[in-house]
Amino acid sequence: MEEKLDDAQEHLHGTEHQEEQVQGPVINQQKMEAYFARMHEEQNFPLGLVAGVVAAVVAAILWAGLTLTTGYMVGYAAIGVGALVGIVIRIAGKGVTSKFAIVGAILA
Repeated sequence: MEEKLDDAQEHLHGTEHQEEQVQGPVINQQKMEAYFARMHEEQNFPLGLVAGVVAAVVAAILWAGLTLTTGYMVGYAAIGVGALVGIVIRIAGKGVTSKFAIVGAILA
Protein backbone atom coordinates (compact mmCIF):
# COMPACT_ATOMS: atom_id res chain seq x y z
CA MET A 1 0.00 0.00 0.00
CA GLU A 2 2.80 2.39 0.94
CA GLU A 3 4.59 1.56 -2.28
CA LYS A 4 1.53 2.51 -4.34
CA LEU A 5 1.27 5.81 -2.49
CA ASP A 6 4.91 6.59 -3.24
CA ASP A 7 4.38 5.71 -6.91
CA ALA A 8 1.31 7.95 -7.08
CA GLN A 9 3.14 10.88 -5.49
CA GLU A 10 6.09 10.38 -7.81
CA HIS A 11 3.74 10.31 -10.79
CA LEU A 12 1.98 13.52 -9.72
CA HIS A 13 5.05 15.49 -8.71
CA GLY A 14 7.66 13.94 -10.96
CA THR A 15 10.74 12.20 -9.75
CA GLU A 16 12.67 13.72 -6.91
CA HIS A 17 15.63 14.22 -9.21
CA GLN A 18 13.80 16.60 -11.53
CA GLU A 19 14.20 20.24 -10.56
CA GLU A 20 12.03 23.06 -11.79
CA GLN A 21 13.91 26.02 -13.11
CA VAL A 22 12.10 29.31 -12.88
CA GLN A 23 13.58 32.09 -14.91
CA GLY A 24 12.84 35.68 -14.10
CA PRO A 25 13.76 38.87 -15.89
CA VAL A 26 17.40 39.40 -16.67
CA ILE A 27 18.78 42.53 -15.02
CA ASN A 28 21.68 44.36 -16.58
CA GLN A 29 23.88 45.30 -13.62
CA GLN A 30 25.61 48.19 -15.42
CA LYS A 31 22.31 49.78 -16.48
CA MET A 32 20.95 49.43 -12.96
CA GLU A 33 24.02 51.07 -11.42
CA ALA A 34 23.87 53.88 -13.99
CA TYR A 35 20.18 54.42 -13.19
CA PHE A 36 20.82 54.66 -9.44
CA ALA A 37 23.78 56.99 -10.01
CA ARG A 38 21.57 59.25 -12.13
CA MET A 39 18.87 59.24 -9.44
CA HIS A 40 21.41 60.31 -6.82
CA GLU A 41 22.71 63.09 -9.08
CA GLU A 42 19.21 64.44 -9.70
CA GLN A 43 18.40 64.83 -6.00
CA ASN A 44 17.84 68.39 -4.84
CA PHE A 45 17.87 68.49 -1.05
CA PRO A 46 17.44 72.29 -0.64
CA LEU A 47 14.37 72.29 -2.90
CA GLY A 48 12.91 69.28 -1.08
CA LEU A 49 13.49 70.96 2.28
CA VAL A 50 11.85 74.24 1.24
CA ALA A 51 8.91 72.44 -0.39
CA GLY A 52 8.50 70.30 2.73
CA VAL A 53 8.42 73.34 5.02
CA VAL A 54 5.83 75.03 2.80
CA ALA A 55 3.72 71.85 2.69
CA ALA A 56 3.93 71.48 6.48
CA VAL A 57 2.82 75.09 7.06
CA VAL A 58 -0.05 74.83 4.56
CA ALA A 59 -1.18 71.50 6.00
CA ALA A 60 -1.03 72.87 9.56
CA ILE A 61 -3.16 75.86 8.56
CA LEU A 62 -5.70 73.55 6.90
CA TRP A 63 -5.75 71.29 9.96
CA ALA A 64 -6.27 74.32 12.25
CA GLY A 65 -9.09 75.53 10.00
CA LEU A 66 -10.72 72.11 10.14
CA THR A 67 -10.43 72.08 13.94
CA LEU A 68 -11.89 75.59 14.29
CA THR A 69 -14.70 74.88 11.83
CA THR A 70 -15.83 71.58 13.30
CA GLY A 71 -14.89 72.16 16.93
CA TYR A 72 -13.17 68.76 16.94
CA MET A 73 -9.49 68.00 16.71
CA VAL A 74 -9.48 65.33 14.02
CA GLY A 75 -6.53 63.04 14.75
CA TYR A 76 -6.66 61.38 11.36
CA ALA A 77 -5.70 64.69 9.80
CA ALA A 78 -2.21 64.17 11.23
CA ILE A 79 -1.82 61.19 8.91
CA GLY A 80 -2.77 63.40 5.99
CA VAL A 81 -0.28 66.06 7.07
CA GLY A 82 2.52 63.51 7.30
CA ALA A 83 1.64 61.95 3.96
CA LEU A 84 1.43 65.32 2.24
CA VAL A 85 4.78 66.47 3.60
CA GLY A 86 6.48 63.20 2.69
CA ILE A 87 5.09 63.15 -0.84
CA VAL A 88 6.00 66.79 -1.46
CA ILE A 89 9.57 66.29 -0.24
CA ARG A 90 9.97 63.14 -2.32
CA ILE A 91 8.61 64.68 -5.54
CA ALA A 92 10.10 68.18 -5.26
CA GLY A 93 13.53 67.04 -4.09
CA LYS A 94 13.60 63.82 -6.11
CA GLY A 95 14.89 62.25 -2.92
CA VAL A 96 16.00 58.65 -2.76
CA THR A 97 18.29 58.76 0.28
CA SER A 98 17.35 58.55 3.93
CA LYS A 99 18.01 62.23 4.68
CA PHE A 100 14.82 63.11 2.77
CA ALA A 101 12.83 60.68 4.92
CA ILE A 102 14.35 62.07 8.12
CA VAL A 103 13.48 65.65 7.17
CA GLY A 104 9.96 64.54 6.23
CA ALA A 105 9.50 62.86 9.60
CA ILE A 106 10.75 65.94 11.45
CA LEU A 107 8.51 68.32 9.51
CA ALA A 108 5.43 66.12 9.76
